[in-house]
Amino acid sequence: MKYSLSVIKILIFLVLGCIPGGDDNNLTTIIKREDFKKTADLEGEIMELASSSFPRFFTVIDTLIFVENISPDPFYYHVYGMRSKELIVSFARSGQGPGEFLSCRFSYRADKQDYFYIHDIVAHTTSRYNIDSLISFKDYKALRHNIPDVIKDYVYLSRDSILGYNHYYLDDDRIRNVVDPLIPLKLKDKYTVEPFYEGAEFYTYNVSGAYIIFNKKQGLTWQMDHYSDIITIYNSDLHPVKKLVGPDFISTSYIISESNSVGSKENVYKRSYYPVYACDKSIYAIYAGINGVPYDKPITKPVEVFKFSWSGDLLERYVLDRFIGNLTVDCDSSVLYGTDVEAANRLAENPKLVKYNLRK
Repeated sequence: MKYSLSVIKILIFLVLGCIPGGDDNNLTTIIKREDFKKTADLEGEIMELASSSFPRFFTVIDTLIFVENISPDPFYYHVYGMRSKELIVSFARSGQGPGEFLSCRFSYRADKQDYFYIHDIVAHTTSRYNIDSLISFKDYKALRHNIPDVIKDYVYLSRDSILGYNHYYLDDDRIRNVVDPLIPLKLKDKYTVEPFYEGAEFYTYNVSGAYIIFNKKQGLTWQMDHYSDIITIYNSDLHPVKKLVGPDFISTSYIISESNSVGSKENVYKRSYYPVYACDKSIYAIYAGINGVPYDKPITKPVEVFKFSWSGDLLERYVLDRFIGNLTVDCDSSVLYGTDVEAANRLAENPKLVKYNLRK
């Protein structure tokens, strides 16, 4: 059966009506791969590095390589010089004592930041590390703050405030928690957790998540969903101004348990945006494009990297030669670094630091 172009457009808008936020179609732009201004296939260069016995991820910050360990030994992280390949400092000791960590999630999300931060998901704390202080003072300890357990991902707006994603947020046509997706929080303020749960009928931790990035100069915040390929752009008042949907229209059918916990009805792996990285004028995002693969099969599908302007224009699309699990970008020299983790749903036996020249 053949359809006219106008009918196809109508069908797209009907589909968007079933997408969270799709009722405001005047804000919606469809992402199509052919609409990026440039597309390139890239091959990575493996960078050899003598590191800990069981590394998990590598993160390049300027001339430093941060290595995250699968199991702390007793530190979660080691820092090496890129040129010297020598160990400079280890930090984030595992344990339950003062200054120790029960879990660690490392975030360095914007070019030329002088800090990174660690989210201890188990202890519900955030620690912001100044990079120069860490390298200069071996006994340096970052100041820790408690944060609500509803915050799944966040960015620092200033030294003492964050903007977090509320993992209770879900706006499906059948399952809707009436909560705000974004939570501004002053770290020094005392708070109670009840307001963050209010309006939430369902427990949605395993089906709700997003990366948050922030541009102070332009007053824009991006929310890039994990399990659906939807990006929502907010202005300085946290009002949506644009929504990017696609290119694969990843969506999930949900099942609700007797305890109102929400899970995936299909019981398959879905993932859209992996880690993201912000430059002054653009945003780079790993797009996994995994739209329903059984959990018991390794997912080795190579990723794409999408480059956007902060206003949501589709700039460049890179097709990589493997699956990488994180990224940082040298925005001046257009070099991307990531970790070859071999598969999306498996811990790699021998992960490698990989480098891509985006100008090729």
